[in-house]
Amino acid sequence: MDFPPKHINIYVDQHGFFGKYWDVVWGEPGNKGNSDELKATTFNVIVHNENQIEVSFSWKWDISLKGKRPPMNLDKRYIMLKDSSGFYTYTILDHRREFPELNLEESRVAFNLRSDMFHHLTVSDTMQREMPAYVDRQKGQPLAYPEAVLLTNPVNPVHKGEGYQFWTKANMDGSFLIPNVRAGEYNLFARVPGFNGDFKHNISIKISPGINQDLGKVVYEPPRAGPTLWEIGFPDRSAAEFRVPEPDEKYMIKLFVNREDWFRQYGTWEQYSEMYPTTDLIFTIGVSRHQRDWFYAHVPRKLGDKYVPTTWSIVFEINNVLPSGTYKLRIAIASATYAELQVGLNDDKKSKAPLHNWKIRKRQCYCKTRHSWSLLVIYS
Repeated sequence: MDFPPKHINIYVDQHGFFGKYWDVVWGEPGNKGNSDELKATTFNVIVHNENQIEVSFSWKWDISLKGKRPPMNLDKRYIMLKDSSGFYTYTILDHRREFPELNLEESRVAFNLRSDMFHHLTVSDTMQREMPAYVDRQKGQPLAYPEAVLLTNPVNPVHKGEGYQFWTKANMDGSFLIPNVRAGEYNLFARVPGFNGDFKHNISIKISPGINQDLGKVVYEPPRAGPTLWEIGFPDRSAAEFRVPEPDEKYMIKLFVNREDWFRQYGTWEQYSEMYPTTDLIFTIGVSRHQRDWFYAHVPRKLGDKYVPTTWSIVFEINNVLPSGTYKLRIAIASATYAELQVGLNDDKKSKAPLHNWKIRKRQCYCKTRHSWSLLVIYS
């Protein structure tokens, strides 16, 4: 593998942190969490050939490190492939049976990239945009939590929300046309309301000026686990069909101005407390409508400066129950952080424990201390 002879530093030192780092938050049971930057002591080359190079940075824990470093063995890996831009990285955290007990709250890797070289942010194949500059965040208006600011006068106009995504709706025969697409390389995604899963074309599509692309016949076979007894919403991997309040124009993100994207807008979750000031949501199958009666995010109620848990109820009837049948309850959680979700059945007061209890710690979502689900289904 050939490497350029000139070294180029793509990282910067910002806010007291080195340009790139791993770290974990850990602690012994009953003690306050500590931060460790996972600095290694040993370097090894794992793979080195004409197509791939993989290197390892590791350390071995022993009893002399008790209380000083997390009781686990570390192995950080970096991989580069021939003809593939960028690199891959992962870490192996090995906690042996004989090691002391350990609480591991989070592990992360961070890269502070040079803003003069890197401008684009990719979260997924369908969520990509230009990155705002650090100066834009500094002069922006702070919002409800540190990660959110309102850009007031961004350096690059594209940061106001104008992105490059092109949409269309297929005709009754399945044919479709997407006009006026900018030149570039794209992925093709499709979804069918009411069917599980979604479609992604198996090859990328290159658009050149003045040339039409004919994709031929595109076939999607959706998965299905069995007949549906009842469901709330549609299996479309979106919260768009639920009750989403109209966003505040002050915080409107232009990338999500369409009605089906309102659930991505900032601050709409706060309106649950206004809609349900004293009692919580009750949804009756066959009577209630998910577009009107099922709020898109299951959030706590705001009472003054406090947030209190909320209990939602789903009321339904089953006329014929198969004694030997198996019924599945499926709950799709769009995003959650620092949350606890309990599911009970028939309000059984004889049982002190819920049917199931999920404790969710740090995960990505729009606002901390809030959790949401988008779909509830029983299959027989």
